[in-house]
Amino acid sequence: MPGDPDGVQRAAERYGEVAEHIDRAVARITDITTSADMESRAVGAVRERADDIAKEVLKAKGRYEAIAQALGEYARSLRAAQHAADDLLARAVAVQHRIDDATTERTLAARALASLDPSATEADRRRVQGRLSTARTTVSDAEVELQHLRDKLEQVVRDHDAAAQRAIDAIGSAQAADRLDDGWWQDWGADAVRSISSIAGNVAAVTGVASLFLGWVPILGPILAGVALTASIVALAADITLLATGEAGWTNVLLGIAGLATFGAGRLVARGATRLAATSRSVAKGFPDVLLNSGNPQIKYATNVIPQRLTARAPTELRLADLRFTGSRGPAIYRAALDASVAQIRSTSGVQRILTLAGHGNMVADSIALTTMRQAVSYERAIDKLVPRLALSSTLQMTAGVIYVSDAAMGYGSIAKTIVDRLSPPPTPAERLRL
Repeated sequence: MPGDPDGVQRAAERYGEVAEHIDRAVARITDITTSADMESRAVGAVRERADDIAKEVLKAKGRYEAIAQALGEYARSLRAAQHAADDLLARAVAVQHRIDDATTERTLAARALASLDPSATEADRRRVQGRLSTARTTVSDAEVELQHLRDKLEQVVRDHDAAAQRAIDAIGSAQAADRLDDGWWQDWGADAVRSISSIAGNVAAVTGVASLFLGWVPILGPILAGVALTASIVALAADITLLATGEAGWTNVLLGIAGLATFGAGRLVARGATRLAATSRSVAKGFPDVLLNSGNPQIKYATNVIPQRLTARAPTELRLADLRFTGSRGPAIYRAALDASVAQIRSTSGVQRILTLAGHGNMVADSIALTTMRQAVSYERAIDKLVPRLALSSTLQMTAGVIYVSDAAMGYGSIAKTIVDRLSPPPTPAERLRL
């Protein structure tokens, strides 16, 4: 009968000691919750939290007590089973010795009977036959007794297995009753969501910063912005999940909301830029009628050249779909769009250059064209049409400038924090408390 009842008993005692420690801890926590000497709002918060902790700890106490009792009972059953098995083994060894001796005697008696002299008397023959019969009876009775001992051993094994199953059931019931076991979320779910949040956050930070300075690149700029937006949404969803399950605080959620808010503001700016371009084209179409009879060269320039700039589609607005049917001319068209984007950047400065780098070069170009038209004309009808467009352009540029500076600061901050954390991991709670 294998097993270590002393080891099982020691384990039962350890679980019992843990239960006692828990009981003392609960008593100390209860002292905090009931002490009349500690009165303040802060202590009230601690007291409320301590009461919740005491209830949770008491659940663990019940588990440890139940496991200690189950293991203690199993240790006693195992020890009794081993004693019984040892006793049966000793008896079985004695019976086996009798079987061995009787078997030897039976062999000798059979040989003696077979070798008996034909001239032997009937009394000698009956004596040898009796010896053989006695040996056979002894073997038979001993084998029956040995089988009886085997049956007893099987019953001991069944009793031991039943005791082990009772201990298993008791431990399982204790674990199920207190509901303290970790589920899939505690085992791997929280770590997986935390990894998703970290990876998506890093991707959003890197691609977001890159889109602020590579947004002017045809096709690549919109792709970077789309990846940054998607990664930000994924990171925010993961952070909200961690917040809802108590695995993280509000910091990452608020930063994620701020990041999405700036992305949303960026989309508003883009729609405003589209509106500016559309209304600027309508103004440009009406300009020749307003300024048709002017002989001023500046007015002629504003009347003929600038409206063409506003009504023609800029090559920097190239999209991936535009290259699908260009065939061998695709690389040349892309190079022309890239050169046009570079020219836009070189023709600007300050906030307008930042906006151009971020992918709003066409809005800046439209604004510059409108400003030039405003400077070139003095007709009231023309000015009445230009001023609202110029006001919208100025508002868009100021708003976009604030948005992109905020995005850049948040992106750089996130990247810097990631680098610092990897180079110098944050201290553990024990290190912070100097333990």
